Amino acid sequence: MYCECDDFSCPTSNGKICGGRRQGICQCGKCRCHANYKGKACERDLQSQNCSSPKGVCSRRGNCQNNRCICQPNYFGKKCEFRLQSEKNLTARCIDGNTSSVCSDRGDCVLGICRCHKFGSYRYTGQFCECNDYSCEYFDGKLCGGIKQGVCVCGECQCKKGFEGSSCSLTKATDKCMASNGLLCNGKGTCTNNVCTCIGTYRGPTCEDCPTCVNKCERMKQCVLCKVFGTGTLTFEQCIKCAPIHLVDSLDDIYTKKTRHLCLFIDDYDSCRVRFALEQRPNNKMKTYVIRRKECEA
Repeated sequence: MYCECDDFSCPTSNGKICGGRRQGICQCGKCRCHANYKGKACERDLQSQNCSSPKGVCSRRGNCQNNRCICQPNYFGKKCEFRLQSEKNLTARCIDGNTSSVCSDRGDCVLGICRCHKFGSYRYTGQFCECNDYSCEYFDGKLCGGIKQGVCVCGECQCKKGFEGSSCSLTKATDKCMASNGLLCNGKGTCTNNVCTCIGTYRGPTCEDCPTCVNKCERMKQCVLCKVFGTGTLTFEQCIKCAPIHLVDSLDDIYTKKTRHLCLFIDDYDSCRVRFALEQRPNNKMKTYVIRRKECEA
């Protein structure tokens, strides 16, 4: 017979080998745990897992029975982690520093925590029941413009992507404000809710009409020069913002339509004539047709 084993060199738990005979026994240097216990030192009580806390079982302020903490007097909580204070101190926890109302007069203070009341199908929310999700502004008969535009959080609208404003009524889209020269409201107004508000004598959906200003042909002149012929005064960044231009061999058929304007000017770069036509589209945008070849004298 060999003597390689002993029954006293096993790991300990709570100062006892294998946690004590109630939890396990030591055999040949290893703990053999009883039912409901696990671990190298039989330290894990499977029946009290819900009672465990960093401070010990039931925070050392109660007993674990059927995997639930039964707290000592003056302690409460799932793991007996809270100490019961005086009623006055507990009530103070339910009062916002900016008011003297307990739970904003919208709830009950239970052990220092506000239990908020219901209001119809709604419920007050927040640490002091100070919030609700139904008193936001309405737009088009819907709270915050409807769920596609925004939601009400604590009395204020939180707008979805693409919308803004106190009631999420304003769209951030700008496509209807884009002028034919690539500028918002032709650079002569502001775009709000995808609608231009023009300044001075400018008017029209995109602020491109101005009875006392340079005509439409003159406004498109530089875009035509830079996009078609690579000349003019616009920078590269300004040129790429110009509206698309359509090249044609003749304007004869195009100009017969009532919605078009015939334009002619001289390119200072080479003194050649440039001809183009402008068409007013149903969406208030201008479509530009340019003869692909200049008219130059021999």
